Amino acid sequence: MPLHPEHGEFIATFMYKHSGLILGRKKYSIIENRLEQVAKQVGMPGADCLCETLRRGGNPQLESLVVDALTVHETFWFRDRALFDALSRVYLPWWQKRHPHRYLKIWSAGCSTGQEPYSLVMAFLENGWSPGWKGCWVATDVSRNVIQKARKGIYSALELSRGLPAFMRTKYFQPLENGAWQIKKAVRKHVRFQRQNVLTDAPPIRPLNIILCRNVLIYFSRSDKARLLEQLHRLLAPMGLLALGATETTVGICGHFQPIRIGGAVFYARTEDVPSWQASEIAALRVQQRPNHEPEPALCRGSGATQSSGEPPAVHQRQTRGR
Repeated sequence: MPLHPEHGEFIATFMYKHSGLILGRKKYSIIENRLEQVAKQVGMPGADCLCETLRRGGNPQLESLVVDALTVHETFWFRDRALFDALSRVYLPWWQKRHPHRYLKIWSAGCSTGQEPYSLVMAFLENGWSPGWKGCWVATDVSRNVIQKARKGIYSALELSRGLPAFMRTKYFQPLENGAWQIKKAVRKHVRFQRQNVLTDAPPIRPLNIILCRNVLIYFSRSDKARLLEQLHRLLAPMGLLALGATETTVGICGHFQPIRIGGAVFYARTEDVPSWQASEIAALRVQQRPNHEPEPALCRGSGATQSSGEPPAVHQRQTRGR
């Protein structure tokens, strides 16, 4: 039996309130299928009954199950490798020289099951992360279930096959009796996971040197995108970097950012920092190009970034066209 239209509108409002996601009428069939699965899981006769229970309130466990079921958790290891190369082999060496006694503060927003923050930790460890040097990683997601999974750091062989270099499995993971693999404590200890709605909850830390907010904006309305970008601008420290998804941009939405290129990756810098990034005396630090026969990503081959006297890495402002 199709989901009652009134219940479809209620769920759309419910999801916007709890996660900021926009669920239009075209997605009602997907909503119905996933709600039916949740209803079966909790022993309810169907999606309409589930919606009526949600309307009455007072059931946070059911609310959490619905949010988990209707949010997107697609992720894999080292998604957009150029970004991890740029951060670990260019930005990190520069930052360590410029701020040898300070924390590097990083926020991974919409981290899903943890592949993104763990990938960055492993990239840093492979490329000159000094044993006595400290950083502060916070990773957040609106789903309680995926945060719990990320904290445990346990993944199936299939999940590890999605983007993780073979040698990293051996180096940074330990096999479990059930055939799964758990990321080692030496990696897990660097990241603090917590549940957060980026639109309504307070930021986890500030100021931030790196914000990874990839494939999050695409699910929000234009006004919510602008509001979130305004907040991210306030959270970024001077010479900080914002990373968005490949199909996302600040252009035409928030005027406080300018796209810049570091190595092979595009980031967004605070507009007021662009002159510093583009200063003529900036030393050239570039991610070396990999030979075509190289089997693993450059970030996995140790610290190959050219060192400088503490100047920022070379960047190029990306040209944008008028609308």
